[in-house]
Amino acid sequence: MLLNSQLQIFLIICSAIFFLIVLNFSVKRKISVRYSILWFILSALFIAISIFPNIVSWFSNLIGIREPIHAILLIIIAFILLVIFSYNNMITKLTQQNRLLIQSLGILKKRVEDLEQEKNSDVR
Repeated sequence: MLLNSQLQIFLIICSAIFFLIVLNFSVKRKISVRYSILWFILSALFIAISIFPNIVSWFSNLIGIREPIHAILLIIIAFILLVIFSYNNMITKLTQQNRLLIQSLGILKKRVEDLEQEKNSDVR
């Protein structure tokens, strides 16, 4: 896969900007380190493909895909599925934590009500 030099420079700049955005979000803790690793890997892949566009042709030949663009689409779809899976995992954990918190809150409310009733009955 050959790129003209202007397009290659543009892709390198965009990939570097993407890397800096991920780095900035990670440093400011807008995304957790656990999830920023995935984005760092993606940005490194973008930079590598921008600098060495023949990687895509090599990869597509390796897995038996005729057109390099189809290999790029395969990589993008795989990444999106990985992100969806990780978000699904995170949502499942948060749902379980939320359920536990709601149950704990209900137990604590019941204890407070019981203690208030006990206190009121002792005062009379």
